[in-house]
Amino acid sequence: MDGIAIVFTYEPLIVEQTVLAGRAPGPMACSTQPEYLFVASQTGSVVSILSVTSRQVIAVVEAGQNPRQILMTPDNQYALILYGQSGELAVIRIPAITRNRNKNGAALFTMIPVGDQPVDAAIASIG
Repeated sequence: MDGIAIVFTYEPLIVEQTVLAGRAPGPMACSTQPEYLFVASQTGSVVSILSVTSRQVIAVVEAGQNPRQILMTPDNQYALILYGQSGELAVIRIPAITRNRNKNGAALFTMIPVGDQPVDAAIASIG
């Protein structure tokens, strides 16, 4: 397991805590309702989901290889993980995440093929 540092950026700058979050933490993103931190593993296929409040891993999801980016939909309903190696976008339904002892409280909603070796993604409001 590798760690991520929780840093308070107020005066003075303080590293408040280090939390174990999978192997080789890579792309990260936060949802706001509820407050979860999604951490994709650079060397594996795991996305760890941490509760920002408790600072504990509450769920783990198996997805693709070589994560590039994690995005949250504006309504905080879905986490989208873009994978470069497999050319897919993993979709995790945030309200379906449940905390349990086995850390299997999140399920992959779907995988969407997006093309060969994607490098970036964006969310836009249309209307």
